[in-house]
Parts: sequence; structure tokens; C-alpha cells
Amino acid sequence: MALEHDTQVLAKQILEDLKPELILPSPYSIWDPSRMKFEVAGVTNPQSLAEMQALLVKKAFTVSDMYILRVIRMLGHADLLSICTVLMAEREKEERKAKEENRPIRCIPKLDRRSLKERLDTLAMSGLVIVEKFQINETVYAYLKSAKSEAHQTRQMYSLTAHATYAFRTMLEADQQLRFDSKTIWLNEMTKMERANAGLLAAVFLKQKYMSKYIFSYRLKNVKGIDELPAIIDFKKEGVMPTRLVIFAVNFYTNERIVTEKDHSYYINSKVRGFCTALRAVIHETTGNGSTFAAIICEDAKGIQKVISMIQSIDEPLMKHCIFTTGTVLISRSALSKADVLPGCFVEPVFNSEKARWQIVGATGFYFLEA
Repeated sequence: MALEHDTQVLAKQILEDLKPELILPSPYSIWDPSRMKFEVAGVTNPQSLAEMQALLVKKAFTVSDMYILRVIRMLGHADLLSICTVLMAEREKEERKAKEENRPIRCIPKLDRRSLKERLDTLAMSGLVIVEKFQINETVYAYLKSAKSEAHQTRQMYSLTAHATYAFRTMLEADQQLRFDSKTIWLNEMTKMERANAGLLAAVFLKQKYMSKYIFSYRLKNVKGIDELPAIIDFKKEGVMPTRLVIFAVNFYTNERIVTEKDHSYYINSKVRGFCTALRAVIHETTGNGSTFAAIICEDAKGIQKVISMIQSIDEPLMKHCIFTTGTVLISRSALSKADVLPGCFVEPVFNSEKARWQIVGATGFYFLEA
């Protein structure tokens, strides 16, 4: 179906506005392994179980900290702002549910970024959180600085130690979905970056006007090439069919001293095939009850083009269900703190019947992007 003239103009304008950012690699990508210095931050302090028990007795960490650990597990690997956004969403959701159920509010902490960072540093010193730091690409850093967004060349990423998952699951008596992922501490830097991108993408939707429900670390059964989806988010607007949004991330750049480009491409191909299978299953589940789309975050425009080509060859009808963005787009536009910018942050593949091929245009007409 041809786009209406006004929509075509808007779609072209969005694409033009995005071009300077789409060509830059995401801050969360492998740009030069010999220069980016991906390493564990000094604040990280591995502890034995006995040492952690002593810290618990001394109240170095509390029950409210368990909810911070839970959010980090939901995201896998994440930056400070993503963790802060999801923690805030968890707190707001809890306040609503406690009021509906006429019960006390659980002690999910209400923290600003500075206070949250202090707690994360304490949890790292207590052996529950791993803090890793790395330097982003200089060109990307210069662009972010000029855009007056989160312009820190050295960034930090947070994940959990093995003890942390057992700690929050035992203390909170819940979260079978968020069981311990034994692979977390062994993941290579490429996968950690991909998880950070996925968490960033999921977090921006939690502030959107019609968001009604979300599930992180959505476990899949019998899907080859993929164990879980980073998140599934539901949206509901009066007078419009409910929408389910699948979150997915793909990072193509690799550190060839760890995994060759050829082997990494094979892994990505298997993962995208698994994603297509999972997305098709979600579409089948919602048929007649709503619509399903996927928001996919890649490192840059080249990555978007590669994923589009892969989906086209695997299951072409899925193309009309996908929208795309990059980490640079979301971070440069401060999408985590400015919900109203999201409608201009995505592109989508549209079939050009005159040229008989798919082309990328700015994504328009999606109510779940509204602030």
C-alpha cells in the first residue's frame, strides 16, 4: 500500500534527520579492540560467600538493594541510565498495584541517578555487582558532545555476580522467570554490548504514553539459535487494537582476537533466524486480539541493512512488522529522559512497488511511539 503524501513527506524528513546518526557506530559496539580498553572497574570487589554473609549482617546492603539487583538481571548488562529508568518504572508499577490491592508498598527504592550510582558502587564493593568500563569511539563521542547529550567517553556497564541472582531471588521469594543465567559472567564483550543496546531500547518504551505491561528476559522454548527475547512490551490505547512490541538487538562488530568476523556472522545468522521464529509465534498468539511489531536496535545503518536483508531471505512478510534504530540515535536525542523524541528515532522497511524492492524510510503511524 502506497503511503499518503503527507506521511511520505514526514517519513522522508525523519530519515534525513537521522542520517548523520545512523552512519555512526553505537556507543555500545566494538569499534577498535586495541584502543577501547574494555576492563573491570576498580570498584568491583569479588567476595566469598562467607564475606558476603558478614556484610549482610553489618547491613552493607539491604532488602531494597535486592530490587536493584533484580532490575540488573532483567536487563542483563546495562548502563546507569537504563537501570535508573527501569527501576523507576518498577517503583511506579508497584505503587499502582499496592493501591489497587490495598496493601503496603514493597521497598523498591526511589533513587535519582547519583544516589543509584552510589548504591551500585556499594553493591560492587560487596561482591554483588560487576562494573566494567570502556571507551567509546572518538567520532561518536564528539557527535554526542555536540548534540549536548550523555557525552561521556568512558562509560560503565553493570551486571550481576553469581551470588547476586541467588540473593534477590531468595530474599524476594519470587521471579522464576529471572533465574540465574550461568552464561552471564562468561559473555564476551560483543555480547555485553549487544545486551546494553537491548536494555537501552527496552527502557525508552517504558516512558511512553500507552505502555501497559512489560516483561524482561522473555524465555523461549524450543527455538533454535535464541534462548530469550530481551523484552516484550504491551501497549493499549482506547479505540485501537492492543499492540505487543518485541525487543531485539543485533551487533555485527566483533573483536577478531576473540571471534572471527566469519564465525560471528554465522552466529548472528542463527540468532536472527531464531528471532524470526519467535516473532512469528508472537504474531500468531496475538492474531485477532491485537497487532505485533518488533523494535530492533543495531550498531549503525549497515547493521540495519544487513538485518533487513536477513529477515527478507528468512521470512519476508515479517518486514512489515519491524522498525529499527541505533544506540547513537537514542543516546544523542536523550530518548531515555525525553519521551517525546521517540517518534523521530526509528526507520522502517517499506516495499516500493514501482521499483519492486524494499527501501528504508522514517517510521510513522505507530501509536506506541507517542509520548
